[in-house]
Amino acid sequence: MYKEYFLCLVALIQATNALKCFQCHSSQPGCGVKKVDFILQGWKDCPGTNTDPPMCVKILNTVGSETTVTRGCLSTLLKETQIREDMPSVRRHSYCVPAKSDSTYGQSYITSETKKLYCFCNDLWLCNSAVSTQTSLVLGVLAFIAVKIL
Repeated sequence: MYKEYFLCLVALIQATNALKCFQCHSSQPGCGVKKVDFILQGWKDCPGTNTDPPMCVKILNTVGSETTVTRGCLSTLLKETQIREDMPSVRRHSYCVPAKSDSTYGQSYITSETKKLYCFCNDLWLCNSAVSTQTSLVLGVLAFIAVKIL
């Protein structure tokens, strides 16, 4: 019986509210490359624009053996010049695409010392968290909310 209530609650929340995305950099506490602490890193509404739908983005920047990550909303990240110039033109859910500077303009993405990868998603709240935990994290947060309400 509670399962049906929970599924209805999830559907209502997803249908009535804007997409939520993490907005942080791996230099901040709780915003790791492989894991995001949803208590330390809150989430923000991700509005769309006339040309781009609401979409969460995760940017993985690898220099040598060190990787950093930037998470945010597509519309917010497009306001930053450096990111906008490197942003791939293909922006689809579940796609991870090399930056323009890594692929289109002569550098080989596989052999380059610096690699930047843009990953896009828009199916679940907080989908720009770590790849292996994105679904369980969202469902965990929603389950916590549902338990508090019920």
